Amino acid sequence: MERHLTPSRRLLLAAGVSVLAVTAVACSSSKKSPSVTAPAAAAPAATTPATAAPTTAAPAPSSLAGSWNGNYSGQYNGTFSLTWTLTGSTLAGTIKLSAPAVTLSVNGTVAGSTIQFGTVGGAVSYTGTISGGSSMSGQYQVGTTGKGGSWSASKQ
Repeated sequence: MERHLTPSRRLLLAAGVSVLAVTAVACSSSKKSPSVTAPAAAAPAATTPATAAPTTAAPAPSSLAGSWNGNYSGQYNGTFSLTWTLTGSTLAGTIKLSAPAVTLSVNGTVAGSTIQFGTVGGAVSYTGTISGGSSMSGQYQVGTTGKGGSWSASKQ
């Protein structure tokens, strides 16, 4: 019977068999999926105590509040001045960039020696490390452009 099939019908027949095979595999794997996902859901509960430990990191040093001067390089280059207040582990203030010459609101958090802050609206985000309460450095990212570089600042 296969001798009477045109090449296009043979192709359609082969494609139909492939679709049936893929469908069968998909159906059979979806039946197994609840037993696969159940152990995965249990795994985070087992690791919760390990991830809870970093929240007990040293409190943010109160010396972070105030004025900082720094520079940034990479995709963009320039200087900045940063002034902020610290409430618990939450930072709030302003950053004045040299290029483009603009002053923006910033918010952030501090956990131990790790700092994260960014401009309101997410135009620029900064991550880094604090050293001794008088200097800090890290990386910056401009929105979702993939552009960024490094930054550093010293307490004034």
